[in-house]
Order: sequence, then C-alpha cells, then structure tokens
Amino acid sequence: ASRLRAHVARMAAQGEFDSKWESILEGLVAKSPPGQVSNVAGLCRQLARAPVPDDLIGRLCAEHNEQHLRVVRLPSPASGSGIVVDVARKGRRNVKTTKYVDPRSGTEFVVDQESGECTQATAGQADAGAATAFRCELQAALDAYLRGHFPDAGGVHAGCSGQAAVSVFEGDSTAGGDGKVELRVVLSCQRERPQGRWVGSWISQWRIVFTPGQPDSGAMTGVVELRTHYAEDCNVHARHKEVRKAKIKETVDPAKFAQEVRDTLQDMEDEHHGAVEDFSANAGGLKSLRRVLPLTKERFDWRPLRLKLMRDMR
Repeated sequence: ASRLRAHVARMAAQGEFDSKWESILEGLVAKSPPGQVSNVAGLCRQLARAPVPDDLIGRLCAEHNEQHLRVVRLPSPASGSGIVVDVARKGRRNVKTTKYVDPRSGTEFVVDQESGECTQATAGQADAGAATAFRCELQAALDAYLRGHFPDAGGVHAGCSGQAAVSVFEGDSTAGGDGKVELRVVLSCQRERPQGRWVGSWISQWRIVFTPGQPDSGAMTGVVELRTHYAEDCNVHARHKEVRKAKIKETVDPAKFAQEVRDTLQDMEDEHHGAVEDFSANAGGLKSLRRVLPLTKERFDWRPLRLKLMRDMR
C-alpha cells in the first residue's frame, strides 16, 4: 500500500494520469446512483490527483448512462425527450460527447456524457422498414401508457424532479430469410428529490420478434428493473430486477398488435411493482432507517427485545 501511495504521488507530481487508476475509476462510475454520475465523475478527477483523459471519463459515463437508460430533454428546434441507449447510438461511445437518434422522427441528438445533458439536436427523418406500421402503432400506444403510469415528476411529490420516456426501435430482419422482424421497446423513468436525499430509476426493456402479417405468434422477452439510492446519514442501494417472457398472438393487424403488447407490458410491470411492494413491506432494514421524531433527529429502535433487555438491566 505504501508503495502504491508513493507511486501515485510521483505520478501526480509529474501531472500524469496513472493507468492503474482506470479500473478503480471504472468501478466507481459503474456503481454511481441513478442521475449522480456527474458528481461521481468530478470526485474521480479529484481522487486521481492528475488530469484524467476525457475519452476515459466519456466512455465510463457513456457506459453508465446507457445501462441506466438516461432520459434527456431535447433542445430547440426539437421537442420531447430522448433515451441514451446502445441501440440508438451512432458511432463510438469512447468520447465525451456521443450522438444518438430518436426513432420517432429520426432526430439526431448529441449528449455530453459527463453532465448527462443534450447539447444539440438536428432534425432528421425516421427510417422505414418491414414493421414500420407496427412500430408506429406501438409507439402511440406506449406513449399513452407512459402518460397514465409515469406522470410529471412535479405532481408526484413536492421537490421531486425527473423525466420519463419510451421509444420503440425497429431492428433489421432476423437472419435466415424467414421474414421475422424485431422491435425493441425501451422505457425509462428517473426521479430524484435532493431534499429527501433519494434518487431512483425504473427501467423496462423488451425485444419482440414476429413475422408481420402471419398468423404465427410472436415472442416477447425483456427485463424490468428498479434501482434506488438513499443517502440520509447512510448509503443504501436497492435493486430489484426480473426477466419476463410472453407470447404475442396478434401479428396481422398493427393496431391490435400494439394493444396486446401494451397490455402485456402493463401486466408484467404491475406484477413487478407488486413484488417490490411486498418485499419492501417485509424489509426490516427500511424500518431501522425510519425517523419518527424529525424535530429531535432521534431514531426509534425497532428491536423490542433489546429495549426489554435494557429495562431489565436497569
């Protein structure tokens, strides 16, 4: 340890970045709470005690943002939100700024990975494919689902902020020449409340493979994931992830297909939400963090056996 400290001190004195820090910084950025990667990246620069290459920070932040499906507000002249996800990326991600595309309109937007903000948006044209009609109908159905289940952050809790978005991407036809196509659904919602010292994200990703216009059922597979971080006098991370599968019977009519996918997605997200609620209701660790006397800042000890023992000792 002393040799490592001496080596780091020499590199810092020379103003050079030590490559040994790369794996350490990678682990720190990867474990950043949702929406906090900018703060963590800034602290990593201080920790390294030498200029950290921008391409390294850019790559680490890009990996984090794509994993957490960060939602960004698109600047004028564009409107709405975009999702930072690998399927939307154009080019490399080992740079500080990365370009992505919105499948609705073909708008290309540039994201500063460290700040997590969109810095530029350019109008484009959405690509057309074999499943474009299905994609458009599904996008409209999921937009309505998003408005109903992920309302504006300001209406959830005073002081709460964050964004939510959903995008449907059309992939290339699957190999084998059997006419199958792929739609990928990406839903992301992020919320934070600095006064309450908590942040959280809800991620839902789905892959739907089917043959348009054929009676054969399609396959829908995906994952639902909830991440939260609580930081009041502690550092508590919670993660609940579940992989789900389902069959989509309707593959002929785009409108009926979209409705069935929407209903299936809602059912699986509702089940996941219910499982998280049941788990939280039985979690004794959450009770130990609960403050019942906010004026005195005192915490209530939920262990009755310990209190009884203390009374007996007196």
